Parts: sequence; structure tokens; C-alpha cells
Amino acid sequence: MKERKLEKLAEQLHRYVAETILYELKDPRLGFLTVSRVKLSADLSHAKVFISVLGEAKEKARSMDILEKARGFIQSQVARRLRTRNMPTLAFVLDESPERSVRMSKLLDEIARERESRAAPGSPAEPETDDSSGSDGGASGNAG
Repeated sequence: MKERKLEKLAEQLHRYVAETILYELKDPRLGFLTVSRVKLSADLSHAKVFISVLGEAKEKARSMDILEKARGFIQSQVARRLRTRNMPTLAFVLDESPERSVRMSKLLDEIARERESRAAPGSPAEPETDDSSGSDGGASGNAG
């Protein structure tokens, strides 16, 4: 039951933090970002808020700096909506998993292209079977 309580609270935090950033944080320098997930400590005193930011490293750093400076505001706005005795302390963490996912996808595509290019032109991608069994396998020749 404790795990379900953590999950439910993490979901609420996720929603409230995302809504606060989207609707109440009015900083035009803030880049395009997404709250990807929230991880709560077992004692509910700390919450890591994972943020995915679209853009270059400089834009990511600027957005994370803005969020860190607005942490108190975000935390107070979320605390108003959250119905708990204590509000977890928020810590914003840059989530690199979307970039890793894209990199992995590109690597897998590259591997697939290399495998296709290694196959001889005109031959199937799978290795051919040995025709030493005497069967002509439908090959054309002088039928006589």
C-alpha cells in the first residue's frame, strides 16, 4: 500500500508541477520543456523532478537555471494544491533519456543500413542454401 501511495503522490506532483510551469511561470527565456517524471523519496520529504528540455546545451542549462531560481515559487504553488501534511522539497534534474533514446534509434538504423549494404547487390539479405542436393531449385537451363 505504501508503494501505491508513493505512485499516486508522484503522479499528482507531476501534474501540478507541469501545470505550474506551463501556466504560472512567465519567463520568456524558458525553453520548450517537459516534466518527464517525478521520483519521490521513501519518506516523502524529497522529490526529484526530471525535466526534458528541447534544444542545445546552452538552452538546456538556461532553462534548468530558471527552474532552479523559480523552485520556491513552483513549490509554494504546488503545495497549495497538494493535500499532504508536508510538501516534498523539489529538486530539478535534467532528463537526458529522450536524447539517449534518439541516439540509440539512430545507431540501430545505422546498423540495419550496414547489414543491407553488406549483402551483395541483387542477392537476398539471407544467406543462400547449398544446392549440392541435386535439385535445380527451378533454375533455368537447357531443358531437353
